[in-house]
Amino acid sequence: MSDETLKTSSEEPIQPAAANIETPAAKPSETQTSSKAKPAPSRALPVGILALIVAAGGALVIFDVLRWQQQASENASLTSVVAEQARQVAAFEVAQREIATRLEEEMRQRREEQATFDTAVQEISAKLGRTTVSWRLVEVEHLLTIANDRLALDRDRRTALIALENADSKLELIDDPGLLPVRKHIRAEMMALNAIEKPDISGMALTLGSLTEAVDHLPLLDKTPPGDASAMAGENEEPRTWRQLLHAVWEDLKSLVRVRRHDQPVEPLLPPDKEWYLRQNLRLKLEQARLALLSRDTVLFRQSLTESGRWLTIFFDPQTPAVASLSKTLADLGRVEINPELPDISASLRELRGQMRRLDEQATGTGRRKGGGS
Repeated sequence: MSDETLKTSSEEPIQPAAANIETPAAKPSETQTSSKAKPAPSRALPVGILALIVAAGGALVIFDVLRWQQQASENASLTSVVAEQARQVAAFEVAQREIATRLEEEMRQRREEQATFDTAVQEISAKLGRTTVSWRLVEVEHLLTIANDRLALDRDRRTALIALENADSKLELIDDPGLLPVRKHIRAEMMALNAIEKPDISGMALTLGSLTEAVDHLPLLDKTPPGDASAMAGENEEPRTWRQLLHAVWEDLKSLVRVRRHDQPVEPLLPPDKEWYLRQNLRLKLEQARLALLSRDTVLFRQSLTESGRWLTIFFDPQTPAVASLSKTLADLGRVEINPELPDISASLRELRGQMRRLDEQATGTGRRKGGGS
C-alpha cells in the first residue's frame, strides 16, 4: 500500500516538467514572457509531500505493528481463559459421569431390594392366604386387646376408650353386616367406661398438701396437769397453817395413784406438751395419706385419714374453725372412692374372635371345595 502511494506521488510532479519539454515549439518570446509572468514551480514541494507520505506510511506500519502485538496479547489471554474453561468443563463432565454412575448403582440396588421385598410379601400373602378384610380384622383385634390390657393392668380408662373408638371406626370401614354384633358390644363398653365417676386424684393430692401446711397453725388443747396449776397458784398464796399443809401433803399422796380406764382409745405415748412432735406426727400421717392416694391404695389412704382425724380430736381444739374445717375435709376425702369398679370390656373381643374363626373356616372350606373340584 505504501509503494503505490510512493509511485503515485513520484509521477504527479513529473507532469509539469513534461509540459515544459513539449512547449519549446512555441515562440521564444512567449516562453520568456510566461516565465517572467509565472515563476517555475519549486522542486521542494514534491519532496515534502513525499516525506509526509513516507512518514504517514511509517506511522501506519507502526500502528499496525502495535495493534498486532495488542491483538496477540489479547488472543493469548483469551486462549488461556478458554483453556481454563475447557478444563473446568472437562472436570464437571467427569464429576457428572461419576454421579450418574453412582446413581445408577443405587437405583439398581433399590430395584433389587424392592424386588426382594415384593417377593417376600407375595410369599407371606400366599402362606397366610388372608384377604384385605382379614388383615383389618386382625388390626381391630389388636386394638381391642390393647383396650383390655390397659384397663385391667393399669386402670387406664382414657387409653382403653381411644382403642375402642379406633376399633369401631375400622369396623365401620369394613361395612360387613356380620360384624354388627361386635360393634354393638364395643358401643356398650364405651358407654360403661364413660359412666365411671373419675376421682380428681390431682385435686385431692393438692388438698392434702394444703392441709399439711396448715398443721403449724392449728391450736392445741389446754392439757396442763392439775398439779402444775396448784403449784403455780400456791406461789401467790399466803403462808398456810399446819392443818392446811397436812391436807396438801395428803392430796399429793393421793395424786400418786391414778386409775386408767381401758375402755377408751389409748392416747399416743408422746408427751402432750411437746408441740413440735405432735404437729410433726400429724403432718407425717397426712403425707402418708397423700402417697397412698397417688398409688391408689384405698385401704392405706382411708386408714391414714382416720388416724389423722383421731389425732385432731385428741390433741387439737375441735371447737376452733380451723380444726373443725380440717376434720370435715378429712371426712369428705375419706368418702371418695379412689378406685372405682371397672366394667368388663372383653365381650367385644370374644365376639370378634368368634367371627374371625368363622371366616377362616369358610375360607378353608371354599379352598377345599375348589381343590376337590379341580
